Amino acid sequence: MSDGITDSYKYGWRQETILKKPESCPTNCPTVNVRPSWDYIWSNFAKSISQRSCDTKYKVGAVIVTLDNTQVLAIGYNGDEKGGPNRRFSQEKDCSGFIHAEVNALLKCDFNFPKDKKMYITLSPCIMCAKAIINSDIKHIIYINKYDDEGIALLRNYGIKVTQYNKDS
Repeated sequence: MSDGITDSYKYGWRQETILKKPESCPTNCPTVNVRPSWDYIWSNFAKSISQRSCDTKYKVGAVIVTLDNTQVLAIGYNGDEKGGPNRRFSQEKDCSGFIHAEVNALLKCDFNFPKDKKMYITLSPCIMCAKAIINSDIKHIIYINKYDDEGIALLRNYGIKVTQYNKDS
């Protein structure tokens, strides 16, 4: 039975094939297998996680994965402490009173895990989150939207690779 995406089951696991013709291709051009990049997958996962935030101004999500993209190690979103009121203190920048998504993800991550890690974030980190990331030994930060140049600069000064995700690249 086909669900429209699954072509077959092979060797006991689900085999998916997504077929698409390149736009510039003539009608007799063969279809090609198109798969989303890991950056696309994890960036969209961070966006989905951000929807858990009760912040009315910034909904931020973070996902920590292994550098080889084989495991999700932790997730986080900006919000209050457990059982907190989930209300923003102020509408001013840097005054939400919420624990930032990056810190929430870092608090949940097992740093005894031997593989190198990277973090996907919906907003570039503030200076305080950048300091926490530096202390956590994460190797690569991928953010979707720019929020703070200071945090990016500090991370780069410590040799951490920082990339703005571009869905078109």
